[in-house]
Formats: sequence, structure tokens, C-alpha cells
Amino acid sequence: MSEPPLFERPLDEMLPPPQPPRRPQVFSDPTTGPGSVVRERPDAELLAIAWGQKWLIRIFLLHVLLGVGAISVGTLLERTGRPPDRLVFALFLCFGVAGAILSIAAIVFVVLIASKLHGAGTAALLGVCQFLPCVGLIILLVVNAEATNELGRNGIRVGLLGARRSDLRALAPWLRKLR
Repeated sequence: MSEPPLFERPLDEMLPPPQPPRRPQVFSDPTTGPGSVVRERPDAELLAIAWGQKWLIRIFLLHVLLGVGAISVGTLLERTGRPPDRLVFALFLCFGVAGAILSIAAIVFVVLIASKLHGAGTAALLGVCQFLPCVGLIILLVVNAEATNELGRNGIRVGLLGARRSDLRALAPWLRKLR
């Protein structure tokens, strides 16, 4: 007898079994110090994820500020009731160019982080999906959340604006010279 159609099968049969979340192992070792964390990824890869996430958050905040600025200028122009002049046109052109630059930067950092987390194929797909309105924002937020989870699993604390500098300095000793 043949199998039932795909849409009639229970979802549990089609999905792989859930995996328990992996937690970093904490151990006391004289060479690494007491209570150090065994990381699942190399330090250089974690540093790239943390650096990319910090920039992704900054780009998102700049996008929000740019949108608020454009809406404010448009509202102010409407309330004054005068027709737009060259200055207003130039201002909106600057908003558009800045938005395009921020969008390209967001694509670059989403692809960078996704390539470290999921591989090149998924990163390319997510980069292409960044061009879709609203979907790009959702992908940006999901990639940011995945980066936060990955950094947290590897013992790096993540605050409002990304990974903490003290944890990044512990990953890369050459960062101690930087402010």
C-alpha cells in the first residue's frame, strides 16, 4: 500500500526529533583557570560573530533614526503648507542614499554572520531575501537573535549593543591595546 499524501501525514513523522540545547561545559583546570568555559567554536569565529552583530545592531539603530528623520521632515513640510523646494528635495535625496548604504551594509553583515552560523548556502539565501520589504527586517532580527544565542552558549555576555568589550578582549588579547 502506498503512503498517504504529504499533507495528510502527522507533522511529528516528518520533522527530525528535537535535540536538547547544548550548554558549555564549565570546569576547573590549572592551565585555563577555575570556572573557565569550554567553547564550541574557535575564538576567531566567535570574535567575527560578535563584531558583525555589533555592527548589525548599529545599522539597525541608524535605520530607525533615518526613518524617524525622514518622517519628521515630511510632517514638518506638510504642516507648513508650502511646496517643497530644492533644499527639501536634496534632504530627501540624502535620506534615500543613506538608506541605500545602510541596506547594503545590513546585507553584508547578515551574510557574514549567517555564513559563520549556518554556512555559505544559507547565508547567500538570507542575503538575497534581504531585498524583500519587511522580510529583510525580520531576517535581520532573527540573525541577530541567533548570534546572541550562539555567543551566550559560548560564554560571551551580550548586552543591548552587542557583546561586552571585556569578553571580546578575553577572546582576542590584541584587543587590549584598543580603547
